[in-house]
Amino acid sequence: MIRKILNKNSAFVGFDQVISSGSNFVFSILYARLLGPQQFGLYGLILFIAFLLLRAEASFIAIPMTVKISRYKEDRGCYMGYLLLKTALLMLVVVACSCVMAMVKMLGVNYHNLLYVSLFLCFFVLFDLAKKYCLAVFRYQALIALDISYVLLNSFALYLVLPLKHASQVFVISGVSYCCVTVVGCFLIFKRETIMVSLSKSLYFLRDELRSMWHLFLSSFLQWGNSTIPRYVLNYLSGATYIGILNGYLSLVGFLNPLFLMMDNVILPRLSHTLHNSGFKQARDDLNRYMYVLSGCVLLMIVVIGFSGEWLIKIVLGSKYIGYNYVFDIILVSYFFQFLIKRYYYLANLVSRQDILSKAYGIVFVVMLCSCYFVVKYLQIMGVAILMASSMALMFLMVRHFSRLLVERVEGENE
Repeated sequence: MIRKILNKNSAFVGFDQVISSGSNFVFSILYARLLGPQQFGLYGLILFIAFLLLRAEASFIAIPMTVKISRYKEDRGCYMGYLLLKTALLMLVVVACSCVMAMVKMLGVNYHNLLYVSLFLCFFVLFDLAKKYCLAVFRYQALIALDISYVLLNSFALYLVLPLKHASQVFVISGVSYCCVTVVGCFLIFKRETIMVSLSKSLYFLRDELRSMWHLFLSSFLQWGNSTIPRYVLNYLSGATYIGILNGYLSLVGFLNPLFLMMDNVILPRLSHTLHNSGFKQARDDLNRYMYVLSGCVLLMIVVIGFSGEWLIKIVLGSKYIGYNYVFDIILVSYFFQFLIKRYYYLANLVSRQDILSKAYGIVFVVMLCSCYFVVKYLQIMGVAILMASSMALMFLMVRHFSRLLVERVEGENE
C-alpha cells in the first residue's frame, strides 16, 4: 500500500511539499525569533486573514478545478477563461478585504501600510492558485520551480532588510517575493495556453458548481472561524504577545504540514480518478486503505514531537517562548483529530456533498461561539488550545456521523 501511494508523481509532490513546508517552517521560526512574541503575534493575526482568503480560493477555484479536471481536458480554452474570470473576481474580494481592514484600522492596518498588505494578500493567494493549477494538470516541474524561486528570492530579500523590527517588514519582503515569482511563473506556465472567455459557458460552469462551492466555502469559513475566533478574542483580552507564543508553537507543529498537504494534493485527485473509472465503492475502499497506513505515521510523528516538545521550544524558538509546554501538547492532540477528519472531508468532496461538512462545522461553530469568550477569559492561552482540540474532537464525531449516513445513501442508490 505504501508503494501504491508513493509512486513517481507522489515523489514529485512530496519533494515539493518538503521544499514548501520546510521553507515555511524555517521562515516562521526566523520571524518568531527576530520579531519576538508581540510583533510575531501581529504578523500572525493578519496571516489568519490570508488563510481565510486561501480557503475562499480553494472553495471557489482550486477544489472544483481538481475534482472536475476532466472538464478542463474536454473544453480547455473555455475552462481556462472561466478560471481567469473567477480569479479576477477573487482578487477584487481580496482588495476589498484589505480596504475594509484599513478603514476600520483592523490589526494595525491603515492607509499608510494598505499597499503592502494588499500586495501580500493578493499575491499570496495567486501564488497558491498557480501551484494548485500545476498540481491539477500534473506539471510538477513547474510546481517545484515556483517554490524554489520563492525560497531563494525571499531569503535574499530577508537578508537585505535584517534586522527585523516590525511585522510590516515581513509583509513587504514576502509580498514582493510572491509578486515577482507569481508574475514570471504565470507568464512561463500560461504563455502557450489558449484562453477563450465565453460568458454563456462560464455561467453554465458556475451554475453547475454553485451548490458544492457554496457549501465548501461555508464549511471552510466555519472551520477557519472555529480555529481563529478564539485567537482574536485572546488578542482582545490579553494582547498580541500570547498570539505570538501560540503561533510559535503552531510553527513547530509545522513538521506535520508536508504530510497533510501531500495527502490533499495526491489522495484527492487519485480518488477522483478511481471514482470516475471504478465507482464509489472502490474509491471508498482505497481511501480506507490509505488512511489506515497514514494514521500510524501521523500518530508516531505526534508522539515523537510531544515527548521532545520542551527541548524543541527551547532550542528552536528561544527562551521567550518557554513556559507553556502543556499548550503545545494540546495543540498536537487537535492536529491528530484534524488528520482523522480528512477521511470524511475526501468522501464529501468525491460525491459533491459538501453540505455535510457545513452542517458539522456549523454545529461546532455554534458551540465554540457560545463558550469562546468565557473559556479564553479565564484560561487565556490554554483556553484557546482547549477550544482548538475540543472543536476538532466534536467535529470528528459530527462529520463521522453524517458521512456514515451519506455512504449508506450513495451505496443504496448505486445498487
